[in-house]
Amino acid sequence: MTVSEYEACIDAGNCQPPKDHARNKYCNFGDESRLTHPVNCVDWDEALAYCEWQGKRLPYEAEWGKAARAGTASRYPWGQEVDCTHAILDDGKTMGSVPGEPDGCGEDRTWEIGSRMPNHFKLYDMHGNAGEWMMNWYSPSAIEAYYAKGDLKGPEKGKQRVVRGGSWD
Repeated sequence: MTVSEYEACIDAGNCQPPKDHARNKYCNFGDESRLTHPVNCVDWDEALAYCEWQGKRLPYEAEWGKAARAGTASRYPWGQEVDCTHAILDDGKTMGSVPGEPDGCGEDRTWEIGSRMPNHFKLYDMHGNAGEWMMNWYSPSAIEAYYAKGDLKGPEKGKQRVVRGGSWD
């Protein structure tokens, strides 16, 4: 979701404001130049509230993995390696607006949603730009213990939620 889409949820009274740009320069909310960037610095409850406002839910980790691979068997839908031509990330070499700072493909921030080509399922930014909350509780053995047995929900409780997709940093 973009910053402006999240703002609409706040205006409707269904979402709470997340940490903002005034508090942390890496947060997009509150920076008028980033309305089409992904909203970041939201916690799990804030992400869930937005999805519910849309009549949807957060994805389960296994669902997200299938969508991110987009029918391919490789690590990424374009192949085994990741770089700034395919995703917004810190590749450690692309320099840009901040001297000596490679974060975010050289921009030291997120980029506008859809700045890279979509995958074969027409999904944008599945790798990089902003991490994405999952419905699942984290478990190091979730694949074997749950997903491989058809249980996409995984453990019923835990200490932390799953985040997938990576980020610009």
